[in-house]
Amino acid sequence: LAQASRRCAFPTPGDVQSRYHPPEMCPAADQKRGGNAGETAAKQVAQKTAVAEKPSALASQKEAASQKGPVAILQEFVQCVRHPVAVQHRAILQWSYEQRMLGDAALEFRATVAFLLDCVPHHSVGTWRTSKKLAQRDAAERALHFFIGKWGEMLLREDMDGDGQPASLRQTTESDAEVLHRFCLDSESTGRRAPQWSYAWSGGECTARAQITMFGAPHHFGGAALPSQEAARIDTARRVLWYLQCPGYEDLYAPDPRAPTLSGKEISAPPANWACSGEEVEELRRAERKVVVMRVQNRLQQQLAAVLKPGQGVWEWGYEAHE
Repeated sequence: LAQASRRCAFPTPGDVQSRYHPPEMCPAADQKRGGNAGETAAKQVAQKTAVAEKPSALASQKEAASQKGPVAILQEFVQCVRHPVAVQHRAILQWSYEQRMLGDAALEFRATVAFLLDCVPHHSVGTWRTSKKLAQRDAAERALHFFIGKWGEMLLREDMDGDGQPASLRQTTESDAEVLHRFCLDSESTGRRAPQWSYAWSGGECTARAQITMFGAPHHFGGAALPSQEAARIDTARRVLWYLQCPGYEDLYAPDPRAPTLSGKEISAPPANWACSGEEVEELRRAERKVVVMRVQNRLQQQLAAVLKPGQGVWEWGYEAHE
């Protein structure tokens, strides 16, 4: 996304869907991360919006932007961010889809796009649409609206305020989880709402996930698996504070070039149903069962087309009652 004026070319969705940020970093003593995930590219784009341009140049940029779809623009934006590990033949944007039933026969699709920003894997999900193409476009539009629109506006305000270097929030009297709680309550970007925590145990180790609403978009952050719930919570809190570049946590982590997400061709998948409510999970399960039945029925109709009579179904169902 080289030209900031392209922001006016794509729609502004009413809401932005969830994002998931898995842990892919290692502690760093001397390595400097260099800013928020995607901050460098977002700041470059945001700064260009503040520069007055000639009418002819602005018009030509708008015309060029209108000829590109949101998926192509999102790919250009992600490519603006350089990564220390270059993997050949790895897709810049990696897509996955969910499906659910709309009525008795129609399907709806929801797209999730995975990409790397500042070496941090991001998964951004859109909303339900009637085709995969529309779902893909929706997810790309929402990602652009968030990373370019919301983050860019905040970075511009910070540059204009110019309050100098803020004091470090890292203290010995508070745990990192308590610092994150206070940071979220004091920050406008989080809506001054505290993070919500959830925990998952596997093999005697606990993984903590924090849900934080940023600019109206629910974000899910994951940490490392650790022996205790409190240790897992503090680990995730520390990673979130680093990701948000909270004063005192800016240099806490650096990209791990050995991480599978950075060295492999596929970005690691987020936890199953991470962006779904309990009701949506049940809807997805029902849709999966119905889709299986529909596929089997279509296959039977193809195989038995020569012997089936007009109007004859391929199924003959029988039921038994059990008290």
